[in-house]
Amino acid sequence: MVNSDFRYFRIPDSLRTIPHSKSKISQRIYSRKTYPYTREHAPSSTLNASAKDLSKWMISFLAALENNKNRGILKAMVEPSSDINKHIGLGFQLSKIEGLKKIGHYGGDKGFRSYLMMIPDEKMGLVLLANCDYEEDFRQEILHAITEILVVK
Repeated sequence: MVNSDFRYFRIPDSLRTIPHSKSKISQRIYSRKTYPYTREHAPSSTLNASAKDLSKWMISFLAALENNKNRGILKAMVEPSSDINKHIGLGFQLSKIEGLKKIGHYGGDKGFRSYLMMIPDEKMGLVLLANCDYEEDFRQEILHAITEILVVK
């Protein structure tokens, strides 16, 4: 992931984007003035990455999963981390789509939303990145519709 970093100043100008939000009162969309935000939530957020870099990461992750490389940590990521919540692995949300195991992660910050989704049995991964934080359901509406088209039973 050569063009991805947690440090915004390391992102090439051509790959930077501006976060957008919607005013709750006027419903007007506006560009957020403050970005990057404070670093206090950096461990769980603020990765600046392109769809291209995340696609490369998913290809590598799915290949390692299929070849049982680093099986211990991968198992912790793609299987429930406890009996209490069977939909959470180590860093991933776990569920099913079209009857297939789905692993992924919803991301969000002020002015941004993302959704990274992988279906290991189909060797398929999809990612959606948006520089807006309104209309919450658009991420799964888009990626799940694409998945339904791609996964032919």
